[in-house]
Amino acid sequence: MNLQILCPACSRSFRVHEDLTGKTVECGACDHRFEVGPGAIVAEKPRIYPGEHHDVLLDRLSPTPVDETAPVNFQRAEYSPQVNTISAMSSSSTQTFAACSGIVMICLFAFIFLVTSAPGKAFQDVEIHQRLFLAGFVCLVGSGLILVGAKNWRNRAIFLSTVLSAIVMALVFLSPVNLTPRSGGVFTPREAMNPTEEDPNLITNDLDSYLAKIGYESVKKWIDMESKPEEGIEGHERVVTVYLHPMKDSYEYSVESFFMRRFVIPSTNAIVTYDRNGARDRLMVITGITESFDEVVEVCSDLGIVTTPWPSYRIVDLVVNTDLFLEPSNETFNQLKDPRNERFCEMNLKELSNINIERIEKAVVRLGKMPVDATKRYRPDIVAQLLVLLKQDSGLALHASIGGALAQWAPKDQEVIGQVSGLLLGWSEEDREVPKSLVEYLTLNGSLDVIAVVDRMWVKDPSAWSEQYEAIGAAGESRLAFHIGESPVELKKEAAILLRKIGTKKSIPALESAMGSDDDDLRHLLMRAVDAIKSRS
Repeated sequence: MNLQILCPACSRSFRVHEDLTGKTVECGACDHRFEVGPGAIVAEKPRIYPGEHHDVLLDRLSPTPVDETAPVNFQRAEYSPQVNTISAMSSSSTQTFAACSGIVMICLFAFIFLVTSAPGKAFQDVEIHQRLFLAGFVCLVGSGLILVGAKNWRNRAIFLSTVLSAIVMALVFLSPVNLTPRSGGVFTPREAMNPTEEDPNLITNDLDSYLAKIGYESVKKWIDMESKPEEGIEGHERVVTVYLHPMKDSYEYSVESFFMRRFVIPSTNAIVTYDRNGARDRLMVITGITESFDEVVEVCSDLGIVTTPWPSYRIVDLVVNTDLFLEPSNETFNQLKDPRNERFCEMNLKELSNINIERIEKAVVRLGKMPVDATKRYRPDIVAQLLVLLKQDSGLALHASIGGALAQWAPKDQEVIGQVSGLLLGWSEEDREVPKSLVEYLTLNGSLDVIAVVDRMWVKDPSAWSEQYEAIGAAGESRLAFHIGESPVELKKEAAILLRKIGTKKSIPALESAMGSDDDDLRHLLMRAVDAIKSRS
């Protein structure tokens, strides 16, 4: 049986089934919620149909006698079936927002996926199964929102969500997976330098088309700037162009730093970078370079697959190995930091070849702090790579860390000691900074070349290098005695202080000969040095 109810808020009337008595319903007109009770139920007046009410008075007035026993047939009125109150009510603003959010969510994902699945975009390196998982999650959440919000048109909502989900899944299957070229296992780009293996989609056979593709016009002005006809310098020979793809903004600094370390570039020159192909690629122009083109190609091959479409133009086309820029996984990180792990040396050796200078320095520090009793695997390879880094312009901090690592990995190694000595002698002559850890490495291994290095640095800054001179001991006595006789007064004072600590009888003549100085402080220091030496004898 149906009941007629009246909304107390807007006075709209509705018919509901009697089963809803005592329950709370929502007004379809104003969204007001109220209980179906006596206050809301409209009392219905009794309905009287023709012939249903029998009145004796009317029978008497009838011209025809009425047979009281005659049966009366009544025709029942047919009413419409019960109405679903939920479908009759209009959707609330919250439900409408949920349905619209679901539709927008699915459509927005489809648009973003379509735009970013191209090469060099966000979805480039996402595998097909990962794309399907992400698309399925978005479709599931979006469809749920549509169904929750569209309660009044449930069948149409199911149809709409099904169609949108099918479109998204079709995009996932039809869009190509543009994975960045990678190699299996250890990356060996030099094996892929055969020009016959060039990608026809990238390296065109038409020189003009390729030059237009990479924007070679930007290179010409740098060639003109490097040209010095009066000195016989061809600008073309001092400029190298590297076209890198794919490239992200986060890669750019690391690549430029790598080139700065590996190439000899004058301080007046720089690496100029241009965005290409919608900022998905980069054109790097290296000016002032003195290395041969073959050497440049060799260095670039450490970053990926190299091709040289037109060597006469000194252009290197480089497909970047993006694995070089990936952060280590948790498993790899545990192997890198645990010296007891059997892969500790192997993984840190790989880090020494990384393009990121910060990761290289961390690997050097870890190798330098390795326990003495730990097994040192790959010793020749690690020492060789440390020397390579030492010869590069890698910065004072990294060179200082290498000194500590060499003390662990190459003690008493005369070949390594000779190479380090040669480097430090050259640096000291060039007035470059010399890491004290490398000086300590030579001192501990008894290198005589360290005396000249320390002496040069001590002359520049006696207070900073007196400790290193003292560590050399009596081996540096002759140089200090020379300074007592030939150097300025301030250096003579510093030399006298050191000879008081490390001098022997051989230094006494030089000390006594300088006592005729007019400087009272110097004479006092010389006398104390002589007395200290005699007391040790």
